[in-house]
Amino acid sequence: VYQPFLIELLPQAANEKDLRIRLTNRQHHLSTEPYELSWILCQEGKEVEDWTEYLPVIQPGESAEIAIHSRRWKNMKGNVQLRVSLRLKNPTLWAEKGYEIAWEQFTLKQADLSAKPLVAAKVEVNQDGNTLKAKVKQVEYVWDLTSGAILSAKAFGFEWIDQPQDLPAQPYFQAFRAPTDNDAGFGNWLAKDWRNHQMDAPQIKPEQVSYKTLENGCLQVFVKLVYQYAQGSILREIRYTLDGRGQLDVQEKYQPQGSLPVLPRLGVAWIFSPQAENLQWFGYGPHETYPDRKAGASIATWKSTVSEQLFPYPKPQESGNHEATQYLTLSTKQGRSLSVQAVDECFSFSALHYAATDLAAKKHHVELQARPQVICSIDAQQLGLGNSSCGPGVLEKYLVSKRQLHYRIILK
Repeated sequence: VYQPFLIELLPQAANEKDLRIRLTNRQHHLSTEPYELSWILCQEGKEVEDWTEYLPVIQPGESAEIAIHSRRWKNMKGNVQLRVSLRLKNPTLWAEKGYEIAWEQFTLKQADLSAKPLVAAKVEVNQDGNTLKAKVKQVEYVWDLTSGAILSAKAFGFEWIDQPQDLPAQPYFQAFRAPTDNDAGFGNWLAKDWRNHQMDAPQIKPEQVSYKTLENGCLQVFVKLVYQYAQGSILREIRYTLDGRGQLDVQEKYQPQGSLPVLPRLGVAWIFSPQAENLQWFGYGPHETYPDRKAGASIATWKSTVSEQLFPYPKPQESGNHEATQYLTLSTKQGRSLSVQAVDECFSFSALHYAATDLAAKKHHVELQARPQVICSIDAQQLGLGNSSCGPGVLEKYLVSKRQLHYRIILK
């Protein structure tokens, strides 16, 4: 992010009461005299405290330490963010009073994402041929015991799953994204590699689908699949646990094998009801973010709609990703809602009316046809964007790992 001030949070000594920042004036000619410094303290994305601090005169190229006089943050729990901002004191010929010149956000505390104990209860289980039905309270799931796919997910009679005939059975595995302009830049090597390796159309081989009822009455379903590409493969192992609250604990593990290209992502896509149009999440927003492209976004609670998530790039490509997500909620006009919560580690996600293959198949934005369903992609990792439209590719630290990778979510 290019801005005329560098704002850094300094380490806090044990005996210090105040937070401290270092403010560096990157300008060549102006001091800090035209500006004022303010901050906002947020808990779970909601503002709980704000203040305007004394801003000393800092000459061009110089730095100063400034105390942030907040007494509340130490006793706060959950997600706590501090946002520091510099704004114009007075109107100018080019901007109004209060125009923001620079800002930075710091995470002071993060919510505990560790798994909560399962709630014991008797889950009703019924196998009918190759179909497994499970019900607890007002929640029902149906699995295909041949493919391991989830055929139905109902809550209070409302069906959340909506399976199109032209997409894989869900939640379907994704190691492909619609190539971005950067993926297709400098010789088109990433996009070519994905196409040559058939990353968008693997051969799927189910190796195991089984289930058991635990001593506490919860149901566990195990699925083991191999995704075979032109060269190399990815082993996917899933453990579903349906507990007494009707919450579905989903643990996914991936093991890339053999000769594979740079991976664009590792995750799954769920296909939800067209009625699930309203979207809320806690993580980076409001615009799309990627592992190496998120400094201009803030961590907060954001609200949008699925229809608003696709950015109208002239050439359709990966769009609407959100990094460091702790939870997302899709809801209907009638107030029904489905939440996806991260366990242990945050995930990245997008919620669109388009599958990745839909975006990759078109050359112009105007050619796209929105699906009625919501394609909700949840990734353990997403490849960075890099700069290979006119420069170097993705840095190594933003590549998707080819080692064993796992993530865990709760659907409720």
